[in-house]
Amino acid sequence: MRLKRSWILLSLPLCLQAVPHWYAHTPDKPQFFYGSGAGGDKESAKEKALNDLASNISVRVSSLTTSTTTRDNSKLDKKASQQIKLVVDSIKFVHVNTDKQECHRDKCYVRVRMDKNMFLNLLSKRYANLYNTLSPLKPTRGCHGIFIKEKRQIQSLLDKMTPLQEILSAYGRASAPLTSYEELIKANSPKPKAQIVFASGADAEVVDALTGQYARFVNQTTAPGFYTINNKIFTSEGNGQFHIGLDINIKNCQGDIIYSKHLNADQGTRGDAIERIKAQAFKQMRNYQNGVGAGTADVNSDNIDF
Repeated sequence: MRLKRSWILLSLPLCLQAVPHWYAHTPDKPQFFYGSGAGGDKESAKEKALNDLASNISVRVSSLTTSTTTRDNSKLDKKASQQIKLVVDSIKFVHVNTDKQECHRDKCYVRVRMDKNMFLNLLSKRYANLYNTLSPLKPTRGCHGIFIKEKRQIQSLLDKMTPLQEILSAYGRASAPLTSYEELIKANSPKPKAQIVFASGADAEVVDALTGQYARFVNQTTAPGFYTINNKIFTSEGNGQFHIGLDINIKNCQGDIIYSKHLNADQGTRGDAIERIKAQAFKQMRNYQNGVGAGTADVNSDNIDF
């Protein structure tokens, strides 16, 4: 019994020695980011080390951002934390080198490192490129608002740029401010403002139906300096069909036409024709918002489905 216990005691240090001494100690070199991982082979150990590296950066940035940024309840919200992690994950394989690796029997240990300046320089370049795309979307002089496509584009860019800015700021890197664009989105939320104009003599029932569709995208205003949705409605009846024609011209705040469509609805009843033209108008607004089919070409109503 004593021999068995002695064998266990003697073999225990040998098992412990299988874990490399360097594995539990991160080097004190602030010019690098480090990550460590262990697995059944070198590939799985390196993958875990890369994930550890990304996690270490994300946690640190989230922690620093929470303490320096005023947010709801003074905390960095969950979405922002997730966005920061996605940014880091997308770059963790760039300029990452294996710093240490060692295998013992069926266990491998890997430590990776990434040059901090290279990482931050790459982020700065990516941020600058996105900012150059963002700048032209700001309202021109004399404009008091943006329209649905511009709002969607600005919001999409802010979603990409905000986590980049958080990371750069956490490590003392300056970046062009986003405040004016964030305020622009806030001022145009939940929907941008626009003038909705119908030509005189338009069918009142069709006007009400279309106004309801436009209200799903914009808040109506009569103030100058906003985009305008101009409408001309044509109605006729014959050969058992009720016809509605609609010309839509979207103008920017300078009065330039930026989107033009002609729509037709021919149905057996007035009510069906109105439903059809409503569906077409909705689709055109949604397409414009999403940047689909932008231009001034007419559309074939037979190809439009709600």
